[in-house]
Amino acid sequence: MFNSSSISKWVRSDVASEGVRFGVTGVLNTFWCLAILYVLNRYAGWPVWLSSWTGYAIATVHSFLLNKYWTFSRRQGGDASVQFASFVALNVVGSIVFSAIVSISAPVLGLTWSAILGTCCTTILNFAVTRAFIFRGTYP
Repeated sequence: MFNSSSISKWVRSDVASEGVRFGVTGVLNTFWCLAILYVLNRYAGWPVWLSSWTGYAIATVHSFLLNKYWTFSRRQGGDASVQFASFVALNVVGSIVFSAIVSISAPVLGLTWSAILGTCCTTILNFAVTRAFIFRGTYP
């Protein structure tokens, strides 16, 4: 079971530290994606699909950079171009998983709760895969 010592060790662990940084990165990326979507659609007159795609693409690059150089910065090694391609592929898979969860659960949970469920599931999936496979380098 859990005791104060094991909880204390987990809080100080790399998993907790990287998890918090991953969450902060996600919040910042959501801001960038929505800001770009809004500005391009509202002020530049771009269509919604192009504005949202552009915002998502820029936020994905921003996410990769923050994750590589901040969230998982203690992990060294790895070819950045391979990491980036893997990161983009994971984001594509994540968007498919998110859409599937929302589509399947919306009739039962409603759109808002389905989106929250999809966000939670894909965030956990993305963190686990990013940590275990994309930025799996060694520690100094």
